[in-house]
Amino acid sequence: MEIVKLSKNIINQNYLLLNKVISTIFPNYDIRKFGEDHEFYQINCDRLFCGFFDIYQKNRIQKFFVLPQFQNRGLGSRAVKYILKKTNNPYCFVKKSNKIGIKFWKKNKFIKIRDIGNIIEMKYKIT
Repeated sequence: MEIVKLSKNIINQNYLLLNKVISTIFPNYDIRKFGEDHEFYQINCDRLFCGFFDIYQKNRIQKFFVLPQFQNRGLGSRAVKYILKKTNNPYCFVKKSNKIGIKFWKKNKFIKIRDIGNIIEMKYKIT
């Protein structure tokens, strides 16, 4: 597994491919519209695009996913370990209906902080 930070140049050069994949998971998401307070990362497995995440303002994990055909291989958990090395007090928001996502974050030592309507805020539990 390899995690690649996506520079603005890489995003602009590969926008059509990136957007095609990301928009299947997050419709209407346009990676080009975000400011400098976002850091974008691509997860690769055997040189293939297999996942993506965005770190907003140095500690909010957003748009985290591993494509279905690459799930259950530990890639997501390894990406979380990478994120933990790069951030301080990371947190994320997960839809209450996303039972698989909630289970994933709990497995990676994130705990529920609060309910916000149909969203749960989860934060890494520092041990």
